Amino acid sequence: MHEAELDTFQNLGDLTIPRLQALTLLAFFEFTYQVHSTKALMLVGLAARLAFAKRLNYEDPALSIVEQESRRRLMWSLFVLDKFCSGGVDELTLVSAEHMEIRLPTIERAFGFGQRTDTEVLRPRIEEGLPVSNAKGMDEFAYTIRLLDLLRTKIHKYAISPTSGIELTAGRFAQRVQSTDESLYTSAQDFLVLDSAIDTIEQQIPADIKWDKAHLQQRMYATSLSSYIMLHTWRLQCKLDLHRLTVSGTKDCISETALRNTPLTFAQNMRLKCLSHAIELTKMWAEVLDLGLARPVHDAAISGCAHQCAKILTLIPDQVGYSAPGQENRVGAVLVCQMMIEPLKDIYPKAKILYDDVCRMRSELNTVPIPDPSNVARHMNEPEVGITMQANDEDQVRSLLNQYNA
Repeated sequence: MHEAELDTFQNLGDLTIPRLQALTLLAFFEFTYQVHSTKALMLVGLAARLAFAKRLNYEDPALSIVEQESRRRLMWSLFVLDKFCSGGVDELTLVSAEHMEIRLPTIERAFGFGQRTDTEVLRPRIEEGLPVSNAKGMDEFAYTIRLLDLLRTKIHKYAISPTSGIELTAGRFAQRVQSTDESLYTSAQDFLVLDSAIDTIEQQIPADIKWDKAHLQQRMYATSLSSYIMLHTWRLQCKLDLHRLTVSGTKDCISETALRNTPLTFAQNMRLKCLSHAIELTKMWAEVLDLGLARPVHDAAISGCAHQCAKILTLIPDQVGYSAPGQENRVGAVLVCQMMIEPLKDIYPKAKILYDDVCRMRSELNTVPIPDPSNVARHMNEPEVGITMQANDEDQVRSLLNQYNA
């Protein structure tokens, strides 16, 4: 690592594509294997500027098919890494979607054989309200890039960015919903646009890479297994990130005042949808665990997704007023999250921290007494502001929680 770093920094005036690839790998290593690394942010910044200087964000038809695709993959790798290193903060984002003039990566088989395929740009054009999608040469990585672009560029901006200058797909401007005391309902239209955008990307995914137990088993020993699992993990993670804005106890929850000002029905509906997506995610991961592989997912990002999912499963049932027996179902669902992180905890320091926290959540669930059903849950425990919950929506919540062991 030190030799590669030294070679790169000593040859910044004559940086070749292989050296740029090495610099990208250095940044990836720093981000993945260090708990907090400002060095990764600096390395990505350098790599991004050099990539733009070499115009890797533009197609070059003069190159061979393999070389075009190789450069394309390098640029998209930087795009994804920049999204993670910047944390969705606009000021820290260097590789913006607007500057990505290249097509998305092609399927591995076509790359290996040097075959030309049709792939799309990051954001397909819209005709009559529907995206134009004609590509047949895109695999899991291409659609994952689209989901990460939506998650980091639009969903996170909707939640944490300033109130002005944030243009969404529908041409509206999002509010900084986590930093305002306004009702979340005032930006419901923006919320629905983003929710619909996730569904649109899901609809674009070809039938042969949609989530299906048979598709999962077919990939059991294929190199694409981890990418396949992560594609659908990110699909549901986008839903979780959007719907958890009313889940108290998460860092992404809107302010207490905003929560009290938000109509209870709207807030509860968001929580229930968030719970539903978390359950869907754990059921999907349970099918992965059934494969019996030592490490089905190689991507360290799965640990963050599993940790957030466990937190939602731990918090939401009590917040929606669920008080019936069934605690063991929740414990089992959190155990699935724990088992997804376990193979990575001895490899990635971040994964070990998150694994220990999920173990703590599971342990606390095992010891928490079942709430008294006679207590009426209140919206943020503030009866004088907002609306008192009516009777628990017991049937809907029970139906969701019963899916844990289905």
